Amino acid sequence: MHSQKIRTYALCFALLINGLIAQASESDASPRLQTLSPEMVPVVGTFYLLSDYDQNGVACPPYPYNPCPEANVSLMGNGKYLVLDVEEYVLSLETLEMTASSIPLPGDDPDVDPVPQVADTRRNYGKFMHQAFLHIDTNQVVLDGNVSLYNLCNTIPQTTNTGPDLQIIPYGTDAVIIKANSFDFSAETSRDFALVVSDTIDKPILKAIDLVGSFAASDGWLIQGTVNRSKVTSPMFLMVTNIAKDCSAFFRAVPYSGPQVTLSGIEAYSAVSNSVSLSVDISDLSGVTNNYLDVTVDGIPARYSVTGSNTISLDTRYCRNGYRTVVVRAYNQNAVLIEDLDAPPMDTKLDYDGSSELALEFANATSLYWPSDFADPSIGTNYMYFEVTPPHYLLATITEPSSGRVLKSVTGFNQNYQYVSISWNFTESDGSTYTNDDYVISFSSSSAPITDPNGSGVTTLGKTNKIERAGVRTAKWAILQHEHVKPSSYQGNGTWINTEMDRWSDAIHSMYKGLYFNDFASQTQYYPWQIGSGRNIPSTQGFRLNPYTESTWRAYVQERVTNRAYSDFNYGPGHGNGHIIGGGEFAWSFLNYVNTTIEANEVLGWAQAGSSGPNGDKKWRMRKVTMWSCYSARMGGGQGLGGGTYGNWHYAFGINPHQLNTLSEKNVGLYFNEVLYFYPYGSPATDVSEVAAELDKIWVMGANPYPGGAEPNYSFQFAFNVTSQLFPELLKAGPVIIGCPFLPFAGVYDNELKQNDYHQVKP
Repeated sequence: MHSQKIRTYALCFALLINGLIAQASESDASPRLQTLSPEMVPVVGTFYLLSDYDQNGVACPPYPYNPCPEANVSLMGNGKYLVLDVEEYVLSLETLEMTASSIPLPGDDPDVDPVPQVADTRRNYGKFMHQAFLHIDTNQVVLDGNVSLYNLCNTIPQTTNTGPDLQIIPYGTDAVIIKANSFDFSAETSRDFALVVSDTIDKPILKAIDLVGSFAASDGWLIQGTVNRSKVTSPMFLMVTNIAKDCSAFFRAVPYSGPQVTLSGIEAYSAVSNSVSLSVDISDLSGVTNNYLDVTVDGIPARYSVTGSNTISLDTRYCRNGYRTVVVRAYNQNAVLIEDLDAPPMDTKLDYDGSSELALEFANATSLYWPSDFADPSIGTNYMYFEVTPPHYLLATITEPSSGRVLKSVTGFNQNYQYVSISWNFTESDGSTYTNDDYVISFSSSSAPITDPNGSGVTTLGKTNKIERAGVRTAKWAILQHEHVKPSSYQGNGTWINTEMDRWSDAIHSMYKGLYFNDFASQTQYYPWQIGSGRNIPSTQGFRLNPYTESTWRAYVQERVTNRAYSDFNYGPGHGNGHIIGGGEFAWSFLNYVNTTIEANEVLGWAQAGSSGPNGDKKWRMRKVTMWSCYSARMGGGQGLGGGTYGNWHYAFGINPHQLNTLSEKNVGLYFNEVLYFYPYGSPATDVSEVAAELDKIWVMGANPYPGGAEPNYSFQFAFNVTSQLFPELLKAGPVIIGCPFLPFAGVYDNELKQNDYHQVKP
């Protein structure tokens, strides 16, 4: 996929934001505190209640919002506001006026020499990280009773420009409202509307990224906020609050999906062998300070190194011969301005990526065919395969990585076979059990007898493999939970959405509760020998996360994730992102319906609880996971095994994304790379909770979900395919199946699946 050049849709103003705010502040200067009009009161700020002051003029800590929206508000100075929530109080209003007017401002004292100007060396991330972004839904604003904000948006005059542009007006004393006109993203398939910010207008939008150089030395544009391409309208109203007053700020609107990546150096479909060099050009927003790279061959991590000028040295011998697709993907995790990555707004994309791919024919005399990494010792004997061109002399050793202790050694002469297997039964050379989690396989081939693996004419391949000692839980109970939305949200349809979520959650709960033939009104009529013993879930209903239940939600999840009798985890529909679930879509808690959150790293600890020690329960990994929330597939370097700084959801539940190439117990998860909307789906339109219910129904019951006709051996991939055909809008959310897509609901064939034997699975 060739990268598409980025184009600035609009640069409508070059306005010094600190000058704009200063002007608004000066207009409020007065010997007395002046009451602000409702449209001048910001949504977010520093608000003191008059009733919180004691007789000595000392106030309680301020609020980040106005807790008494019906009361008058006055400006105290320096971005602080006084909420007149009482008419009379021991502390006189005049005292407060004197206190506010006595706050010294730069340049107030003529006897003090002015402070010399010092160059501002802060990066733009530090300058603007406290600013917050909000996409204003004007219909929702009216439903929420904020008519003044709605009226203020309508005061922005119609633009005379024929193309896309931006207009800006002040809101209160530390916020602005931006009106975006004539933006059309209907043809976009991956890029979203991005409002970017910088301290000067002359810096380029993009810069070239040198992965091993000092690309972070330059500074420039960062994302203030984004609007999903499907939600871009004209006009569109945006708000930026907590405006930085100590520097200039300029805004632009650009389409953005992540770094732009272009590969060159080798023609597509060329035959290559040994190590080959690829040149990769990467461009990204000029304010980004970190980019990192990921290289895969047919979806499997490749053996490569990166040197100066973004030159990738790819060792093709560690991949199978034949036509293979090389994918180079660049990531960033700091393009968007987020003040606290530990508690970002939900439903927010935190990392961005871009990729380029190249098809090549790998043709090596000796190569690694099947590394059999992450093998489970319960398989008995592990087999590692190499491709060779006979006739060849062979030498292979398996060693302990830290000491070099030889566990097994094999020599021989291969005269006829293209593939050579090296077997190992997870033991020391004396036959005792091998207890380390890593081992090294070294394989050498030559047309002459091998005396030195590093000698002339000898090809030696070495790889460190890991042993998968953490098993997958036996197929049993399912955790069910979903999150309610604010009843007044979604243009007043929030109550209907909540009702639908409850209805479909109850339906799925009833299905899981009545799986066996002797259950009352059972539709599946399964026997334990068909699906596993104890597959019925306990009688308690799924958790309904809302303001009345959120205080117990964390304990609910912890207790069930820790309990190994629960093998399946369903979250959603609900808010979330790459490493947090729960909460709400806003950065400010007072706007959210639910604020309690759970982090991926916490869930990882809960899932692993009790698995340490020689007698610990090693089967901590969940069997099936569905995360019906925005961006749940992201964070931690795409689909890599590591969890990154903040963790990710497939890593938290122990879902290896490469397990089709391993001999280990299988599990599967469904996650989303993009925004997952609550509705509409299908025709007639329904909400995403019915979509989630349909997926579980097909996976549990198979292609014929009628009484007596249900069959539990259909793959998770089949269930997803049927669901996405019924509700094609689901594909817009970028669904990703991680793990084993051939996993069936029935848990009685797991030993066969461990060996990659799927003959029991349909279709």
